[in-house]
Amino acid sequence: MLFGLFGRGHRGARSTMMSPNRRALEMLLAEARAFAARRHFAAAEACFDRLVDSCPDDAQIRNELGVTRYAQGDFDGAEAAFRGALALAPQFPSALSNLGQSLQARSRFEEAMPLFEAALAIEPGNRDARFNLAVASFSIGNRARAAELCERLVADDPDDPAAHVALGECQLGLGRFTDGWREYEWRRKVPEYVHMFRHYSQPEWDGVDHPGARVLVWPEQGYGDTLQFMRLALLAARRHPAMHLILEVPPALFRLVRLSCDVCANLTVVASDGPLPPFTHHASIMGLPYLFDADLGADPWPGPYLRVDPAAVAKWAPRVAAAAGAACKVGLVWSGNRRENLGASEQAVDARRSMGANVMAGIADVRGCVFFSLQVGARSADMARAGVDIVDLTGELTDFADTAALLANLDLVITVDTSVAHLAGALGRRAWMLSRFDCCWRWGAREPNIAWYPTLRPFYQPAPGAWEPVAAQVRASLMEVIAARGS
Repeated sequence: MLFGLFGRGHRGARSTMMSPNRRALEMLLAEARAFAARRHFAAAEACFDRLVDSCPDDAQIRNELGVTRYAQGDFDGAEAAFRGALALAPQFPSALSNLGQSLQARSRFEEAMPLFEAALAIEPGNRDARFNLAVASFSIGNRARAAELCERLVADDPDDPAAHVALGECQLGLGRFTDGWREYEWRRKVPEYVHMFRHYSQPEWDGVDHPGARVLVWPEQGYGDTLQFMRLALLAARRHPAMHLILEVPPALFRLVRLSCDVCANLTVVASDGPLPPFTHHASIMGLPYLFDADLGADPWPGPYLRVDPAAVAKWAPRVAAAAGAACKVGLVWSGNRRENLGASEQAVDARRSMGANVMAGIADVRGCVFFSLQVGARSADMARAGVDIVDLTGELTDFADTAALLANLDLVITVDTSVAHLAGALGRRAWMLSRFDCCWRWGAREPNIAWYPTLRPFYQPAPGAWEPVAAQVRASLMEVIAARGS
């Protein structure tokens, strides 16, 4: 989740608020900035639009208009505003950096990098430009340079949490786990993520043995994060038999995780929508790697750590068999969660990781296969709307336990980088993950084998936004699977 930043600095901008209505315009500008500060971006944009009409030669106003458009996910509109600012003030470093970020949000990393470098040539101390250059470097695969840039950001401002988190992600992507987990802990101070963290009167667990302690491990981010890191909650329970762990999970994961954890007598699973039992210490589930100094690129795979209810598997078996017979049964997921609770940069990541039904349709016509939808949510009907012949039983899925039982009846899962990839991996099921070019730090430097999940095979974009070659490679690999089955 490398963070890109925006700047509003006036350096290089030209102000034209010299009309007779200057006082009224200054009040409107103050109102626009107040709306933006409170994250009321649509109202701020309306104010900035009026200011642009009144002050068409003011580069700073156009720059701030672009910021409000970006915050709403209107990257085309943001680009137009930043280009308008630069047409008036070509040496405006904030507008250069912001234009680069609006391009970067749409995977145009190579176009963005010269803009960040130009901003730094004008203003070497511009942190936004240096930060965005680190993001671009990470995104094109130059993670060592990204880490170096982030190290300089941290050295210049040791109290900047976003710089520490970005450095941590670079280090994790490079396999420097000890340093990476330590830096990643700074995420709890990043404004966009503060709401995810909890504060209790009980102390945070320090990762060491406290006989008789009851440690609450609470969920922090998405479903995939919980599925990935619950492995360490199980490890904690086994390492500390004199303590009792309480693993809290989102309701949609409760049945699946409870079944999977009943092998540990000193581990209780509870749902987030219910009351919490008494506890003496607490920890975020994504803080466990730091506590354990986890090197999941080197630690041995413990084997599948999620279990499926055999009765639930048996329930789905006749439905799947009736739909597919002896054909290869393939589950598909083509889009992630847009993450409306986070900012535009995070939503842009989701857009980049989502293949979309139109491209996935090129895979879903391989003869000898019957395709099953595992896509839930707003995009679940996209394949059907595209006219693709796909079996859709998702209307009967109530939670991840149901999804896992359906998945257990399939021969293969093909999914973008979303929670289903973690689900299949943790179950030890055969799965192919389709990853954006600027792949997540979890998968290292575009690793061919994923140590977290040995049954997960990654397919990476060869260039930013290039899903068609991925679809062609997956289609060819799927045809090889069918040929092998036939032989």
